[in-house]
Amino acid sequence: MKRQNAAYHDDSPSHHTVASATSIRHILLKGDLIAVQQYVPETTYRLLQNYQNTHDFAAWHHFWPLLKYQLITSSTEQLQQIRGITEGIENRLQKAALHADNFEDFLIWTVTKRYSKSRIQRTALQIIMQQQKTEAPPQNYIRILGMSSTGQRYLSHIKKEIPLPLVSTMSKANPALIQNDIRATQLYSLAPTLSDQIQRDFQTPIYRKILNQRD
Repeated sequence: MKRQNAAYHDDSPSHHTVASATSIRHILLKGDLIAVQQYVPETTYRLLQNYQNTHDFAAWHHFWPLLKYQLITSSTEQLQQIRGITEGIENRLQKAALHADNFEDFLIWTVTKRYSKSRIQRTALQIIMQQQKTEAPPQNYIRILGMSSTGQRYLSHIKKEIPLPLVSTMSKANPALIQNDIRATQLYSLAPTLSDQIQRDFQTPIYRKILNQRD
């Protein structure tokens, strides 16, 4: 399906009913939930309302103290072992961590024509996740987040044709396969009001019975 009315990385909406995921996230992080309503289904909007009542929308500023700590306490040699650390970028990151007061300042200190914002953010995430170059690259797999009985029957029908591992119950999955997923969720749960993220991600039943609709 061809993308229309909104580019993938648009920071703000330019259409009255269509917006990129990036722009929707930016609006949510500004706390303007009402402005999102015209761009998402009503069900999604209600879920966002319920979520906002008890949780923060996680953003980089929640993890800045952890990133800064790791940058200023790690040696250059230790950082060089992190996946994504190349071309001496570790020196620039460490210098920026000493001067920046927040993640936005950190980006100002680090982003250049050579090092894009996306590159810096990816590298920062690798540092927080402590993903070593010596670790085996993550294996792709398909994780089922939710399904109806119709979806359950469909998956049973096609699962032998799917070339990637299919994970529906995390407790039964190969630990080596899901270790990065678990590590990322544990990190995410450090943000304020998100301590229940592990429970919601890994213990919430994926089966959903659809009411008042044909199954």
